[in-house]
Amino acid sequence: MPGGIPAAERPAHFELLKRLFGSEARERREDPDGYAFRFDADLWLDVARWIDNERHCCPFLRFDLELHAADGGIWVRLRGPAGVHAFLEAELPPLATATPA
Repeated sequence: MPGGIPAAERPAHFELLKRLFGSEARERREDPDGYAFRFDADLWLDVARWIDNERHCCPFLRFDLELHAADGGIWVRLRGPAGVHAFLEAELPPLATATPA
């Protein structure tokens, strides 16, 4: 529920979400209980800021954040209960540069 994010922070949060998942995601993979997204390492703080707010909005989601030394990328896995695929597809913007799941 967006009410979990303070009203003053919502516009910036949703702009960050739109940017991260609309144009900055490099890859998307479907997991049995959610999706995994790869970002460039220099987006670490933006991704962490988005997770910090999003966990208040959607407490049913599990966030796994991985840094990979080999390619310097960040993987974010969003997991949840039954129905999470449909929820994430409805809530996240279409991925402009990601590989289809």
